[in-house]
Amino acid sequence: MPLTTITAYEAFFDRLGIDRDGANAGETILIIGAGGGVGSIGIQLAKLAGLTVIATASRPETTSWVKDLGATHVVNHRKDMVAQVCSLGLPHVDHIAILNDMRHWDTAVELIRPQGGIVSIDDTDLPADGWDEDESRQHTRGTQVG
Repeated sequence: MPLTTITAYEAFFDRLGIDRDGANAGETILIIGAGGGVGSIGIQLAKLAGLTVIATASRPETTSWVKDLGATHVVNHRKDMVAQVCSLGLPHVDHIAILNDMRHWDTAVELIRPQGGIVSIDDTDLPADGWDEDESRQHTRGTQVG
């Protein structure tokens, strides 16, 4: 199994706690960096688990790629992702996987539902401006793979 598969599997099923047998069917996941190796496997794993997948892509060919892999919706990570996700009728998402870099952290914090899960596979020293760590700890659970 390629390392990308193991990384996606651990991020989704071990770290986010998504049930691979479908107990979370109907829940939503935003996959930031969906067109990369881990993201492309992640889309397929999330679909197999019954999740509604919102993938990020900015180029037409990547948009087509993630749709072909099973993404239900595609949003452009170079534009306002919060507005795009809300326009889908989703004020929040249940799970978020940040699979490229942490520049989208503030967006993730804004979009995650209370007690939702955020996972990242990237190290960062970027500050999360405007994020009250004590208060957010009550509303999200997060983890980092790696």
